[in-house]
Amino acid sequence: SPIEPPLLRLDLAQAAGPYKKGPQTVPLPPYERYEGDFEELAACIAAGKPLAVTPEEDLRVHEALLRASDMWEKRGPAPRQRGTR
Repeated sequence: SPIEPPLLRLDLAQAAGPYKKGPQTVPLPPYERYEGDFEELAACIAAGKPLAVTPEEDLRVHEALLRASDMWEKRGPAPRQRGTR
């Protein structure tokens, strides 16, 4: 089962296509968010193998999304907290 069920809430100023004016909840099909990620993580831990995506690749994706949404502000790496690796 998903961590959170998918939900889409709309509040339209005017009707559009099959959607009426005003607030409404649109049903969405089931979505198994993160399940594949957790399965891969468990398999990599059990086999002692690295994940398919490196932390550097993951960081580049996040940076690209922030830049594309005009939300990027380069500040350098966050300081590490004591007791963390």
